[in-house]
Amino acid sequence: MMLHSPLLRHIFADVSREDSPDVLWNCYVLPGETKLREEQFEALLLDRPPAFVRNVVTVSSRNAFERFQADLQECLTIDNKPHTVLIVGGIGVGKTMFLRRFFNLTRDLREGMQQTCAFYVDFRTPGLDPEKLPELIYRRIREQVEALDGKPVPGDGELSTYDFSSSAALQQMFWSDYQRFLRGPEGTLRQTDEKEFERLRVAFLARHRDDDRAFIVGAVKVIRDRYHQRVCLILDNADQCEPPYQKAVYLFSRTLEADLRCLVVCALREEWYWYFGVRGGGPLSAYQDVVFHIPAPRSRDVLSKRLEYAMTLAARQEFPRASAYLGTFVPEARHLQKYLECCKSAFFEEEEITVFYECLSNGSVRRALDIFLEFLRSGHTHVEEYLRAFAEGRQYRLTFHQVFKSVAFGSYFYYRAARSLIPNVFSPVRCGAGSLSYLGTSYLLRWLGDRARLEGPVGEGYVQVPEVKEFMHKLGIPPGVEQDTLKDLVHWGLLEPYVPLTPEPSVWSHLRVTAFGLYLVTSLVGRYPYIEAVMLDTPISVQGLHRRIASLYSERVKPSLTQRLLCVQDFLDYLHVLEELEQDRLRVGGLAPQCSPLVPAIRESIKPDVERIQKAIAEELRTGRQSLRP
Repeated sequence: MMLHSPLLRHIFADVSREDSPDVLWNCYVLPGETKLREEQFEALLLDRPPAFVRNVVTVSSRNAFERFQADLQECLTIDNKPHTVLIVGGIGVGKTMFLRRFFNLTRDLREGMQQTCAFYVDFRTPGLDPEKLPELIYRRIREQVEALDGKPVPGDGELSTYDFSSSAALQQMFWSDYQRFLRGPEGTLRQTDEKEFERLRVAFLARHRDDDRAFIVGAVKVIRDRYHQRVCLILDNADQCEPPYQKAVYLFSRTLEADLRCLVVCALREEWYWYFGVRGGGPLSAYQDVVFHIPAPRSRDVLSKRLEYAMTLAARQEFPRASAYLGTFVPEARHLQKYLECCKSAFFEEEEITVFYECLSNGSVRRALDIFLEFLRSGHTHVEEYLRAFAEGRQYRLTFHQVFKSVAFGSYFYYRAARSLIPNVFSPVRCGAGSLSYLGTSYLLRWLGDRARLEGPVGEGYVQVPEVKEFMHKLGIPPGVEQDTLKDLVHWGLLEPYVPLTPEPSVWSHLRVTAFGLYLVTSLVGRYPYIEAVMLDTPISVQGLHRRIASLYSERVKPSLTQRLLCVQDFLDYLHVLEELEQDRLRVGGLAPQCSPLVPAIRESIKPDVERIQKAIAEELRTGRQSLRP
């Protein structure tokens, strides 16, 4: 069953894909509002510029954020002094939401911004090569200028509406060229052949009107001089394009600054700027940039704001009933409100769910919202059960295993790493002589995790790639496999390269474990729901065990808790045998002291879950009712 889909799209979809002013205004999260209690993960989630970067203001606190807004406001108010301001940050950190909110592109809420005319060019779908970038930008600005034609001009005055289409308006827009036209030979016809002069004048204005660049330059001048509006151009989402396109956007922003004589705000991917803009010899090194770095807010803060807003809408009866039918029972908006309160309590206040959510998000607001949508849409999220409980006045509390299963399984009956947001850390890596390493990935992540708080040559936690490869060789992973392994780990968000400009491992100089990578091998791997899920996705060479698990966990089969627990214990026994063989190999390579056995630690970690399941089994025997939940 799906909750009210318009509500989901309106509030929880990636804000860069919609322009809702209510969401922009009510759901914005200031940086640095909360921190995790788990310091080891908090340190890895911190979004800081590289050590070699200078003269970049990081907007990482409320004070810095307020100064940031004041600086942009000041740039807008300096008459006829063009500026280019760079906004840098990772993909999905909220640059678009900040820019749309600050410049109020859909409604005027900020004091003094009524006198600002902001034009917005979005590069998520550029649709052409970098060499045609000027055509694209001028055409998109023109569309917005023409949309203003005939609209009221903000503020009091005798000029009540914008005019960019009349003959008189076009003469003002192209005033300098028009004066040269009058002084030229065509102008002499005004006294001798008025009809011919008028024909040439109309042709002159039409020719300039049809030139996008001339039209925009003239329109911006008229907006500033005749209508007394400040002008700003925002170039956003270039960071979602390939590096050559980002370079073209940045360089052309300087041309726009000179052409339009206004504030130009250019949003770029931070690693591109670190690589090309800061190092000597890069295309940006010739400019003295004003640069603001936007770090990602905490995912739970973003989710909390959106849930609060959704609850407000539900309380106002703006979404009178959810799109769900439970037999003869139709949930009401108040039931939806209760359900959203339950979600907020779980994701914001339950520490084990909060840490799971933050680490899986890995510092990306966009990914965080996608994760929560996956939770809501999953066939394993028992929305009917929650809503019925609320309708009957009963309390309901979301637990970790419910949230994990919904996110990990999605809309599928069973877990598969290839279609999940969460990887299987036991997926085997091919080693020499045809052997497989089931624990190699875990050992590598834990080894990098041990170095996560150490200062390196380029920053905390970063290890040189040759050193990482040497460790992998000692694990038994051959050179032909190591590149693909590292690429897969970066793709899953378990490792991050230093200045990850390209997805090619051959150009990476340093790597470090991410918050998600460290959480996976220190926390998630020790949870019963994770072990039971990945058990179905891990190749098992013992045919009897494989057949038993495959037959037990098949479509329309509802195994008992006893059978499920026995399968998990047998699977851990199987991993234990494999790990003993790997430990023998590690002792030969001298790595055993750095790779302590993992399976005994997993057995110890899942004891609380096992004890809880054993109690549930006892309750089954006492009542005769089967429970399907672990």
